[in-house]
Amino acid sequence: MLLSALLLLYRTLMVFSRMTRGAMMGIGFTVGYGVPLIIAVITVASTAGNKGYIQQDYNCWLNWKETKALLAFVIPALTIVAINFLVLIVVLCKMLRRGVNASTQPDEKHPLAVIARCVAILTPLFGLTWGFGIGTMVSDKFGIHVVFAFFNSLQGFFILLFGTLLDSKVREALAGRAQVQDQHSQTDFLSFRGYGGEVCN
Repeated sequence: MLLSALLLLYRTLMVFSRMTRGAMMGIGFTVGYGVPLIIAVITVASTAGNKGYIQQDYNCWLNWKETKALLAFVIPALTIVAINFLVLIVVLCKMLRRGVNASTQPDEKHPLAVIARCVAILTPLFGLTWGFGIGTMVSDKFGIHVVFAFFNSLQGFFILLFGTLLDSKVREALAGRAQVQDQHSQTDFLSFRGYGGEVCN
């Protein structure tokens, strides 16, 4: 989620700059796998010795009462949500500024509709619904727990929907592949018919 937001911020602010694929992969693996691994190793090493890593009889297995091991998840998660929220604000400001400066065409959508669509798509992709987790930490009300569980259980579905199925490049690639397969099947069918005609004659 953090890398998606940072990539969007980079492409929004550095329009004429292009990062190499190797650099993007290196940053992605470092931030996506290296940093969580370091956090997990430090947390386990500092709390597992006195059996303070796991907490029994609680809805979260990370210990909170004795060693505060839960902070190893809460602090990075909320930091990512805060950074992604700031990125969303920057992107929306850029869109608004571009919408004000640009000459509006009759076929263009209203800027508020574009912004609403952008927020609806980027909120699950950036994991901003994890912000409801603050409510679950400070309140015992059932409603906030239901909202948090509902939105976060659908995050993977929204990522699949917005990040893959509704992506124009993915659809173009799938359409191109389907056309290639259709052409192959027609060629195979015609060659089969030709072969069948030769056999029948």
